[in-house]
Parts: sequence; C-alpha cells; structure tokens
Amino acid sequence: FPKQLVYTLSLLNKSKRKDLYKLAELWSGIRPSLLLCSNPSIHFTVFDSMKDVVLKHKADMNARLTMGEAFVIGLVAKFAATMATYPLIRAKVMLMVAKKKKCGSESLTSKNTLIGLLRGMYQNGGTKEMYRGCRLQLVHALLKSALLMMVKERIAVTTKR
Repeated sequence: FPKQLVYTLSLLNKSKRKDLYKLAELWSGIRPSLLLCSNPSIHFTVFDSMKDVVLKHKADMNARLTMGEAFVIGLVAKFAATMATYPLIRAKVMLMVAKKKKCGSESLTSKNTLIGLLRGMYQNGGTKEMYRGCRLQLVHALLKSALLMMVKERIAVTTKR
C-alpha cells in the first residue's frame, strides 16, 4: 500500500479498517486483468502479421484472404495469444476465488499476489502446473476466435466491393 493509505488506515477505527480491506479485496484481480488486455493485442498482431505474409505470396495485388485462410490464421493467432497469457488467466481466476485459509500447512494468503501465485504454480509443478486446464480454454477460445476472424474477413471483402 502507498504510505498515504497506510497513514489514513491507521487513523480509522478498527471496524472501518475491516470495511476498507473488504473493499480492497474487490480489486484483488485488477493487475492480472490489466495484463490480460495484452491477449487481444497479441492475437490481432499475430493475425495481421500472418495475413500480410499470406497476401504477399498471392500474385494479385487486390487479393483478400479466403474464409479458410482467415479461419486457419485466426486459429494460429489465438493459439499464440492464449499460450502467452494462459498462466495470467489462471492466476487471475485463482486470485478471484482465493480464500484466506487459516488452517493447513500453507496458506493462500502468502501467495495472494500475481507474482506469488505464478511463482507458486511453477515451484509446485513447473510449466505443467502453470498450464493446467489449458486444453479446455484452448478449444473454447480457438474455435470462437477462428470463426470470428473468418466472418470478419468475409464482411471486409463484402463491404469493400
């Protein structure tokens, strides 16, 4: 916490402090959420880069992607974005549902930060632990995104005529 906030909290009585901590818990996943804004950026950057490569290899200067090409490129681009950000997605979910455990050998409160959770996941099982549950996320995200890019390219072709 910033020094000003700590000072303000010290001036408040104990019951109001508890209310402020409850309010602060609502923002526990804000850092991962902000970092996850990079997922669409990565997705569209990879898509546009691959699209440029494919279009450069076509003889026609006014060539457009076919629906199949857009689908495959969208699938690959979303795969890259999801694989790059999945540990953050997982850490965000864990931060949002983490409960402070008072019993047991290890408390989640010691890992209630993004870096702490990522470090803990890596120490507990390496990259396999960081990407646990990724298959389901990939199936969902890849199909949805590939269809989105396919339809987007089709609409772009139709509206440019």
